[in-house]
Amino acid sequence: MGRARIVGHPGSSAVVAVLGRGIILVEQFRETVGARLLEIPAGTLEDGESPEECARRELVEETGYEPESLQWLYSFFPSPGTSDEQIHIYFAGSVRRVGEPEEGIRVIVMEVSDVVRLVRNGAIKDGKTVIGVLMALPRMDPGKRASPDA
Repeated sequence: MGRARIVGHPGSSAVVAVLGRGIILVEQFRETVGARLLEIPAGTLEDGESPEECARRELVEETGYEPESLQWLYSFFPSPGTSDEQIHIYFAGSVRRVGEPEEGIRVIVMEVSDVVRLVRNGAIKDGKTVIGVLMALPRMDPGKRASPDA
């Protein structure tokens, strides 16, 4: 058996951002899987950038919304068998509009219960989104939170 090929990666950050009674998602084409995916906003850390700074920057770039504050939720290795990438997920309980989203990205604000339903029925296939949404549920206002049976 040969040595595994390891892909080096600087790390990424992602944000579960709440707007009103919904979660901000982005839909974009992912060449690697040949499909448009629904995801929480995310991106790769730039040189010298902290995970929190990256999360803030990516939310603004991909959605046009800026978080009032960020709370760390969870960090994980999405593919430890092939990559050293670590994804850091943050929660933004409130956001404000500061610009427009990047071209090619469709911003969708979806009710929390609908997002949870899409996660549970397999329609949302992006791992960081599944983990982020499920980890964020306890931090959401009870009026905005999906029931466990959604």
